[in-house]
Amino acid sequence: MNANYNGIIGMHDIKLPHIKLLYWTMFFAMLAVAAVCLFPPVWLLLSSLKDVKEFFAIPPTIVPRSFEVDKIVSTWRDYRFLTIYGNTLAVTGGTLVSTILFNGVTGFVLSRLKPLGSGVLMTLVLWTMLLPNTVGMVGVFKNLVHFPILGLNLTNSFWPMWLMAGG
Repeated sequence: MNANYNGIIGMHDIKLPHIKLLYWTMFFAMLAVAAVCLFPPVWLLLSSLKDVKEFFAIPPTIVPRSFEVDKIVSTWRDYRFLTIYGNTLAVTGGTLVSTILFNGVTGFVLSRLKPLGSGVLMTLVLWTMLLPNTVGMVGVFKNLVHFPILGLNLTNSFWPMWLMAGG
């Protein structure tokens, strides 16, 4: 530890025996909590590499006797996880851009430029945040099937999610 240490326990405090005991007790308690939190995902991963007989064996084994990686490869291929994760990244990225772009511009205009009626508009925006999303589902769906400005059909695309995130 360097001399500029500014934590809860200072350099002088850590030298006291009861503080040192408390420090190491907390350290090992955090290690125990981390082990409890990490055990289930590790167990799941190792169990996915076992064959069926070993998976249901009593008593259970932690480390598999034989590693069957081909089950994981076939599952990824059959259920097209790469496509699913790619779609998730596309939706998340587009939603992020749409949210930052539209909501950032709206927030800037309402808070800094303060056009005429910005107080009323801000009140309306806050009121719409109190309504559940299901209130406007029918109107949103009608607008997405026949987009009013260009007459486009936006079903089966990412555009509705991106536009709704920004709106």
